[in-house]
Amino acid sequence: VDGGNSRELYDKDEVEWESQYEKHMIEEKEKKRRMKQARAATAARELRESLLPSPRQTNNGIVEEQNNEDALLREELPQNDVGLVGEPSRKRARKPVDYKQLLEEMQTNSPSK
Repeated sequence: VDGGNSRELYDKDEVEWESQYEKHMIEEKEKKRRMKQARAATAARELRESLLPSPRQTNNGIVEEQNNEDALLREELPQNDVGLVGEPSRKRARKPVDYKQLLEEMQTNSPSK
């Protein structure tokens, strides 16, 4: 028994039980993942439906809901050079610099070689 610390006998029944148990645990985990994904999709759909205008019926009785969604997605948001209009600027305010005066100050303050 090289490298082994145990001398337990190999039991096929235990191996089969463990295999079935692990399979069951994996199936339960996948089931929970699918349920969570379905809940998230339902919540997203309900939110989207609450935000979108109600679909209109055409003369043919066809619902134009998809067209409404496509139009909303293609609609451009009003923007300025920084972000959305009405949103405060996130750029840091910079003071104007007189580079000639700065150069003169640097030349007068630096020790000459």
